[in-house]
Amino acid sequence: MKLKKFGALVLAMSMTASLLTGCGQKEEANQTPDAGAAGGTETADAGTDAGTAGTIEPCEIEFWHYMTGDLETTLTALTDEFNSTNEYGITVKLVN
Repeated sequence: MKLKKFGALVLAMSMTASLLTGCGQKEEANQTPDAGAAGGTETADAGTDAGTAGTIEPCEIEFWHYMTGDLETTLTALTDEFNSTNEYGITVKLVN
């Protein structure tokens, strides 16, 4: 019985660690030809790039749920409000 509890604890800890790892920010380094002489690399700043950095493309998200009754009504109202007020062109489609 203690082995099952220990196994469940280890599994829960590894799942939590993997979720937190996925939420970390990834730094991209741009290395110029003379960066070796300067002794390092420069990190890219997403806010100053003139390309597509910082832009969000319009898309549709399917949100699968099992809500019924009042919960489904509330979820539908929240989804409709989000779809009408977001400025990025993101559309949420509810699938029951």
